[in-house]
Amino acid sequence: MESEVLAGAIRNAVKAAESAESYKSETYLAILLTELLRGAVPVIQASRAEPAVVTGPRGGSDAKPYSAPELFASMGWKTDLDKVVLAGYFLEHHSGADRFNVNDIRTCLISAKVPSPKNLALALLKSVQRGWLMETPERKDEMKAYLLTQSGERRAQELERKEP
Repeated sequence: MESEVLAGAIRNAVKAAESAESYKSETYLAILLTELLRGAVPVIQASRAEPAVVTGPRGGSDAKPYSAPELFASMGWKTDLDKVVLAGYFLEHHSGADRFNVNDIRTCLISAKVPSPKNLALALLKSVQRGWLMETPERKDEMKAYLLTQSGERRAQELERKEP
């Protein structure tokens, strides 16, 4: 089995190196190492929180990740600030992001099929002013980066629908 993994890794590394504009040993080595690690070591997700997993009706191994539309459908949000906080909550707790920017929030809202605020930057600013988000010193993709505060996490959890 190990020889099959090695042979497959070498094949993929050669193919990647040959498909580059000019043969680069760095490309070959990077792909080879990636393929070998993928075959030998289980994939570990580097994140602050593990994504939520929903099991099938029998509780079997057909686990699926929690999606943004599921989160927004299960929450009772009303305002643009609620949308921003919920999107940040999803990004941190279910996507494994350690920080997020305005584009990440916009992408999350679009994927959840939730109308984005008319002025998303203003909604982010107001969420910061209320203490639900905070700006991080590090930037993400050359843009301001944010993360949820403790009160922001509490706010997101308060939005959970209370069904009778």
